[in-house]
Amino acid sequence: MVNGRWVVRDGKTLLLDEAEIVAALRDQLARHDWHSATEQTQRLRTLAPYVRKFYASWDVPLVDPGAR
Repeated sequence: MVNGRWVVRDGKTLLLDEAEIVAALRDQLARHDWHSATEQTQRLRTLAPYVRKFYASWDVPLVDPGAR
């Protein structure tokens, strides 16, 4: 209950149509370009070590605790 209104009852949401959400997800998945996604994933995997190396130098406190 949120602000006096039931939002979940018996483990089911009362504010969303779960069947509608599942149908929309299935529709999106059916139209997804999986070949393109595979290529994008490979590009990201290739770039990941460089991004990690770049951000590794950021592992420092943003504010000096002793600064005033």
